[in-house]
Amino acid sequence: MRTSALPSLALAALLVGCGAEAPGPRDPAAGTAGTEQHGGSSRAPAPAPPRASSPTDAFLRYATGTGPGTGVPWARTVAFSIEGTLVSRLDPAAASTRTAWGGCVADAATTEGRGCPVDALLAIADRDRETSPVVVETSPPGPLLGCVRYEPPRTEPDETVQWLRPPQDLRDCFSDMAVAVTVSATGRIVAVDLALSGP
Repeated sequence: MRTSALPSLALAALLVGCGAEAPGPRDPAAGTAGTEQHGGSSRAPAPAPPRASSPTDAFLRYATGTGPGTGVPWARTVAFSIEGTLVSRLDPAAASTRTAWGGCVADAATTEGRGCPVDALLAIADRDRETSPVVVETSPPGPLLGCVRYEPPRTEPDETVQWLRPPQDLRDCFSDMAVAVTVSATGRIVAVDLALSGP
């Protein structure tokens, strides 16, 4: 009986010597959970894409000069208003042009003590150059913006609004401001309203 087992043992020893191995613990280098095997090579899965910035973030980068106007998701028409009064309607090409964001309410020579035109992008950029950057808020200012009464823009039920504001320490009677950015349900900016405080 023992003699018949010897050839089997010899064959097993020969196979081990030729590179065959008995099953054992998995070799970490041979691939781990979450990798894909392709033709003998392993490839880690693609990393998750970074969080997409919001339309308001893109507008803020544009206003501060750190991003292009063409990178902002504009609607087909963007309403630019000052303190709730329509100043102009901009198509995406015009909205991507910095000079389009200056204006005044019809027949007004000033806005809250500032000579016309006032500029929504410059209002943001000027505040952002202060000691603390402009902040994005999801609640409207109010009932006062600095020293003036503030009315948030009217919106459709499926639209959302975010406000670009100076930091808390720069919200005095002359420095406070709010730029309301209204975004559609499809993630396009449909309106921008500039409100300034004045003495």
